[in-house]
Amino acid sequence: MSIRNSILDIILQHDSSQVAIVYGNKSWTYTELSERCLWWKEHLTNKVSQGEIVVCDFESDPFEYTCKFIGVVSAGGIHLSTRDRYTTWSRLQRLGTPWSAITSLSDAGVLTEFSSLRTAINKHDGNIFLKNELPESSLYSSGRILETSGSTGEPKWVYWTEYNLIQDRKSWINDLSLNSQDSILNLHALDFAHGIDVHVLPALFIGITVVHHNIRSDDVTDIINSISKHNVTMMSALPSHYTYLAINSTDPNLGNNVRWALTGGALLSPVTISLIQNKAGLKLKRLYGATEAGIMCADLEKDNQSIPTLWPMNGIEMKVRPLKAVSNKFPNIGEPYFKRTHMASLYWGDEVRTESTFGDGWYKTGDAVSINDDGSIAVLGRAEDVWFDNTTQKLQSAGEISSAISEIHGINEVAVFPPSTPSAKPTIFCTIDPQISISTLNEYITEKLDQLFIEATIFLGNDWPRTIVGKPARRALLAWTTE
Repeated sequence: MSIRNSILDIILQHDSSQVAIVYGNKSWTYTELSERCLWWKEHLTNKVSQGEIVVCDFESDPFEYTCKFIGVVSAGGIHLSTRDRYTTWSRLQRLGTPWSAITSLSDAGVLTEFSSLRTAINKHDGNIFLKNELPESSLYSSGRILETSGSTGEPKWVYWTEYNLIQDRKSWINDLSLNSQDSILNLHALDFAHGIDVHVLPALFIGITVVHHNIRSDDVTDIINSISKHNVTMMSALPSHYTYLAINSTDPNLGNNVRWALTGGALLSPVTISLIQNKAGLKLKRLYGATEAGIMCADLEKDNQSIPTLWPMNGIEMKVRPLKAVSNKFPNIGEPYFKRTHMASLYWGDEVRTESTFGDGWYKTGDAVSINDDGSIAVLGRAEDVWFDNTTQKLQSAGEISSAISEIHGINEVAVFPPSTPSAKPTIFCTIDPQISISTLNEYITEKLDQLFIEATIFLGNDWPRTIVGKPARRALLAWTTE
């Protein structure tokens, strides 16, 4: 497979009659995709300077989102999708960087708050194009900014050049041996890396179909039907999504053609993994964990993801530096650093974080891992999620506690917060099976914690506040403890 110099070049070479994107009862061929991408490129080429950020309102329509993204990049811009236009525009104003916006906003009163935006706006095809009046100069290449909160909830803008993004996805395609016979199912929002990087771009680079769903608990039947109808061979989802699929599936052969059922985040319990395999025929493989190390590592060898071990992907170097807080007593615990030829370049607008994270050519994760005898790593959580318990004289970690509690039948997901002070207890949140009594689950959890010599504050519930990608909203969870 040949991958050329631009994303638009890639899609223009494919079979024009092949279906590129499916969304509900709609579908678009590569001809329709190419024409719309070219429309956006033509519309933007004389409006966007090379390396200029173009802020786009988030939209759930995968066809228009993808075409706008490719059109912006093809015109030389840097695509930035956001769900909070005002916050993003204000931040760019403060940074003093050239930028434009494609928006549905038509409230002129709001626009007066952004004095550098031209009052003469251009409107095309239902979209309003806004242009700032800052000097048109750039040191950057076309590409995209990925807006992410990571595990902390603090907004970060990760900058990828178009070239590095293409090469990175080329490696990903080779790692999974994806080919023209595959069909990809996307269950992730498009403004996060899972949606674009794991699903949409690999499909478009190969010239195959990507089937998009906005994951909701009430459309699981449609997702199940899509797996069969479109002969899906690769998908990735959060652990909770697979649990929904298993609960609603009545066909144990549903996933027989799925070569790659990928997941990340918290480990699922062995009982839940068996349920997913027995009821939906899906054998899970682990990657893209809840922390930064999961971006560079995966476990693609196991039939299921029940063992908490990860290895660096092909072409990735790893080194583990001692974790200062515990290195004297636990030399096998450290923080992983990664290096690869093609990766993100910087945190846009944040020189301090960029220098500390990318400054020496290695990507500093901020995670804590234990090194296994075979050279693999087990992610314990963020570095601040590992602590030395002065009472028990033992190392404790959010990851170990989460893995232990996940083994309990009736526990669906686990989130662990370390003690806020040396004398405090860790806090544990769990989503549970409502058919099992809370008192029974509390008893089982207490037994597990006793085995780990841990006392903790425990909160159980049917669900919890979530981020847009389905992860626990950690700040909101902690707020519950103070109510």
